[in-house]
Amino acid sequence: MRILLLTLCTAVTAFAFADAPKQPANPEPYIKELPLIYIQGFMKKNPIGNNYKLGKILLNGKCIELVDGSVWEIQPLGPQARSFYEQKKKFKFSFVEDLVKDWQPGDGLTFFQRRDDVEELMVYNSTRDQLIDVTPFMQPTEPAATLSSIDPATGTILLSNGTKWEFKKFASIYEWEAGDPILVAKPSPWSKQTAPYILINTCACRCDATSRHIHPNRQPAYPAKD
Repeated sequence: MRILLLTLCTAVTAFAFADAPKQPANPEPYIKELPLIYIQGFMKKNPIGNNYKLGKILLNGKCIELVDGSVWEIQPLGPQARSFYEQKKKFKFSFVEDLVKDWQPGDGLTFFQRRDDVEELMVYNSTRDQLIDVTPFMQPTEPAATLSSIDPATGTILLSNGTKWEFKKFASIYEWEAGDPILVAKPSPWSKQTAPYILINTCACRCDATSRHIHPNRQPAYPAKD
């Protein structure tokens, strides 16, 4: 049932937007280079969130499912990911699906925020040294971390994995609730964030839309000191 729903939704999405490609509010300039040293160095310096694992490939590489059950739809490469392959001189594929189809269960994945004003996230496959763009499609069924508690007095939250976090703008998480699945991502060189992490609430959106969908709330965060 889960795969049938996924197939139908992706087919409808492709039909609806075939003649009207989505454009960012501010078109992204061509990025000459994405230093690989930034990705690997940032992962080493800020290790939380480096341990997401690939579960399976869906729909011939159109989507990926993590071991936590979350489903992510593959998007065309943005300027940052394209520059990553051009820098490495390994742009030997026509479609991103051709790249993703070779991924294997257990591959290590790390999420990066692409930019503050675009929905897509970047996923770095550290097992294969590859970078792609994705958008959330289905929330996790067994999330690696959920929101355990919110402490307005100290401006911190506690996740089920034992990590504690604080924000510059604590009020920005006023819609978050206990039990919400939280993904730990990292900023990219273009996200204009000084925080070392981005906490992403991937629960189903609580807006007034009639259909259930994912519209993640992303907030820059810092590991809180005890």
